[in-house]
Amino acid sequence: MLTMNKIDKNQLSKLSAVLTLWMTVISSITIGQDLSKLYSKLAPSVVIIHTLSDDSTPDNEEINQSLGSGVLVDSLGFIITASHVVHSANLIKVKMANGEEIFAEVVSSVPSADLALLKLKRLPESYKVAKLGDSDNMMIGEQVLVIGAPFGLEYSLSIGHISGRHTKPLVAGGASELEFFQTDAAINQGNSGGPMFNMKGEVIGIVSFILSNDGNFSGLGFAASINMAKQILLQNPSIWSGFEGLYLNSEIAGVFNVPQPYGILVQRVVEGSMADRIGLRAGKYKAVIGGQDVWIGGDIILEIQGTSCEAPHSFDKIKLDLESLGKDAPFSMKVLRAGKIIDLNGNMAY
Repeated sequence: MLTMNKIDKNQLSKLSAVLTLWMTVISSITIGQDLSKLYSKLAPSVVIIHTLSDDSTPDNEEINQSLGSGVLVDSLGFIITASHVVHSANLIKVKMANGEEIFAEVVSSVPSADLALLKLKRLPESYKVAKLGDSDNMMIGEQVLVIGAPFGLEYSLSIGHISGRHTKPLVAGGASELEFFQTDAAINQGNSGGPMFNMKGEVIGIVSFILSNDGNFSGLGFAASINMAKQILLQNPSIWSGFEGLYLNSEIAGVFNVPQPYGILVQRVVEGSMADRIGLRAGKYKAVIGGQDVWIGGDIILEIQGTSCEAPHSFDKIKLDLESLGKDAPFSMKVLRAGKIIDLNGNMAY
């Protein structure tokens, strides 16, 4: 008959604690190795975006440089990023994971969703295309990875979780609603436009903004869902006009003596864009209105393609009208300039 030596409760408790600690260490090592492998697989699809924009005034020649991130989404050289990174940039240079630097141009930009589509002017010698996931399947609590260039530290990895999901109606842009993920993954300046991956290595979001009192990350980061990005940028892309504008409501429109209770105050115009070619003029002087910095002295858009710029319903009609136009089709705007209403005409050629 076999017998076993008795083990007292203290010894058993100590043995159990040692085994638990050992399993925890082994599990942590395994998870760390898995994350390292996943990062190595995903990083080559991430790009770093450098932009130059002209904020010059009659008294000051000022060129602004900014930094963001993006992700290569197909073999034709298309990149998804955040609209605020590139929308009013005169020059866009993309740094690939292999170190190549290639110029790019904006194909589509939807500021209301903070999403933009770029196209490289040539393909790099080597590249990796990211796999786009289905963001509808993401659940609060799931782990996510963010790769980008916070404060210029290229290809930095941050890890966190989906901590919320937020939707609201979209005024225009080809989707029925805006959808953003809230995350506790560290996001800082330079991460904007970069991809958020799930643990399968699929892109499920595009980093957009943070909520912070001092501009530094405080645990509240937001990323546009990739399903919204696919619908807005890939399935039903908006035409990039090449200007940045500020909508004027009836109260503010009266301050500028606008002959109608609405309009779009032009802030910036990108050199070489459609807006630039038809002669649209950007603001010249910086002012503060309602606590917001704005550029004044430029054109105020009253109509686009014969449709008054009355938000929100008119923007959808304007978008549909522009999308129906073929290349080289006539394009027109009616603007208020120095107290006079003038017509600007051109074509849709890119």
